[in-house]
Amino acid sequence: MKYLRVSVTEACNLRCRYCLPEGDLGQYAPHKVTLTDEEILTVVEALAPVGIEKVRITGGEPLLRKGVPALIRRIVETPGIREVTMTTNAFLLGRHIEELKKSGLHRINVSLDTLDPQRFYEMTRRHAFTTVMEGIEAAETAGFTPLKVNAVVVKGVNDADVVPLAGETLRRPWQMRFIELMPIGQARTLWPHGFMSMEEMMAQIRAAYGEPEPVPVPESETAKVFRLPGGIGTLGFITPMSKHFCGTCDRLRLTANGTLRPCLCDAAEVNVKSILRSGQDPEEVRQQIRQAAQKAAQMKPYSGVEQSVRSGARTMAQIGG
Repeated sequence: MKYLRVSVTEACNLRCRYCLPEGDLGQYAPHKVTLTDEEILTVVEALAPVGIEKVRITGGEPLLRKGVPALIRRIVETPGIREVTMTTNAFLLGRHIEELKKSGLHRINVSLDTLDPQRFYEMTRRHAFTTVMEGIEAAETAGFTPLKVNAVVVKGVNDADVVPLAGETLRRPWQMRFIELMPIGQARTLWPHGFMSMEEMMAQIRAAYGEPEPVPVPESETAKVFRLPGGIGTLGFITPMSKHFCGTCDRLRLTANGTLRPCLCDAAEVNVKSILRSGQDPEEVRQQIRQAAQKAAQMKPYSGVEQSVRSGARTMAQIGG
C-alpha cells in the first residue's frame, strides 16, 4: 500500500444526482465525529514509514473544511510523503488557489461532468457552472498542470458530453478521465439503466476523432490512458465495473469519521478513531494504526466488482470518492 486517500469532510456544496440526495443530510458526520487535523496527521505519520508515500485530500468537498491548506502543508512536510494531491468540485477553488499553491500541494483533480451549463445544473442541482470553470482556470493559471478532470458518465443524462469533453484534450493539457458509474449510495437509483461502459464511450470518441493511441502508465494506475490524434492532453478511463483493477490497487481510504477502508466498493472497514482517542502513549497509538492498516490491506478484494458492489449504506461523499 503506497497511496492513502484522506476524506476531511462528508459535507458538500453540490448535490450531484449520482452521489447525494437533495433533501435531509442529517445522516452525515457532525464536526465532533470528524477526525481533527492532529488525528489525520497522526495516521499519516504512522503510515509513512511503512510504505505510504502519496496522500490525496478528498471529501465531500474538502475546501468546505476550515484550514485545509494548512493541513496540506503539514502533510507535505511529513517525512516519507512524496506527493500530496486534492480532489475538488472547484466551486471554492478560485478563492483558495493561492493558499493551496503556497501549501506545497502538488496536483489537483477537478470533477466536471459536463460542459453544458444547463446540464450542469440538472446534474448538480446548483447554478455553479461559471464558478467551477473559473476555479479550473485559476488552477491552471497557478501552475497546477496537467489538470486531471473527472467525469462520471451516466447514460441518458450526460453521455452526450463524452465527445465534447474528450475534445477538450485537443486544446488543453488535461487528462480527461471518464469514470464508470458504480451502484454506490445515491447512484443505485440510476443503476443499471444509467451504466455506460468504457467501450461504449470509446465507440463515441472513435467516431468523432479517430482511434486513440494507448499511453503507457504504471501498473498501479487505475485509469487506462489514451491520446487522441493530435491531442495535447490525454484521455483516461476508470473502469471498476467493466474491467476491474483490484489486483494492482495500492490504496487505502481514511474516512472523515475515522475508519480505514480498503476498497471504495466494499463495506469492510477498520476503526482507527477509537485508537486515536484511546489516550494511549503516542508510539503505541502509531503501532496500532499500522496494525489496523495491515488488517485493512489484507481485506482488499481481488476478484473484481462486476457482479456486486457491497458498499454498505455509505454514499460516495461519506466514503471519500
